[in-house]
Amino acid sequence: MAPTDIKTTAHKPALHWRFDFGSYGEARRFLDQLADLSKRDNYYPNINFGKTYVNVSIDAEGQMELAEKEAAFIDEMKKYAAQSPA
Repeated sequence: MAPTDIKTTAHKPALHWRFDFGSYGEARRFLDQLADLSKRDNYYPNINFGKTYVNVSIDAEGQMELAEKEAAFIDEMKKYAAQSPA
């Protein structure tokens, strides 16, 4: 469940993570937690997913570093992914 390194597109740097889970239930739990986090912080990264994985991409919006709000979002997202299955 470790995130990938920073990647860049033609014009904007972005962060990309792929989180792999052992079951659909674990992936769904993570997606639900991300939805709650997004609502709370009013921040909505690009998310796509399959049965046992979740991809999250955060565009740095032309900046070399993400804003403090986004960095806190990332830290909490990583904590959710590291939690043991419910």
